[in-house]
Amino acid sequence: MVYASSAYFLIAVDFILREHITAEQEQRRALLDGGFRYGTAGQAFTEKVGRMAATLVGSVVSQPGLAKTVEHELSEQAASVKAELLAEFFSKTATHSVLFDAAKELEAAAFALKVASPSTMSAIVQSVLGVLADFFSLDRKRILV
Repeated sequence: MVYASSAYFLIAVDFILREHITAEQEQRRALLDGGFRYGTAGQAFTEKVGRMAATLVGSVVSQPGLAKTVEHELSEQAASVKAELLAEFFSKTATHSVLFDAAKELEAAAFALKVASPSTMSAIVQSVLGVLADFFSLDRKRILV
């Protein structure tokens, strides 16, 4: 299941980056960071929804300062997402150029009769799995065995 999910994730990233192939790496990094952190709606919309939710909570619950606490907590949660790890890795031209091939390799491994160890896969697939392990705060040494 991890291989299939990773393959589909790579296809999605490749699809998103198709329109930004000529952009500078820093522009791609910023685009991906915002997308991983705030989704397709973007930071402004996410913050707007957070303010609306905080206002709603403040109007229902008579605890002073709760609305600001909710708004602050939502902002902190968005900031704590390790989006910069993924954005830095996937924004590199060398990585972007092989995403689809890595996705095909992961999909083949996902549906193979015998489960392949990550150590038997290509270097780019191992790199992707390592970055995803870092993102989820997993020990990459245990994952890439």
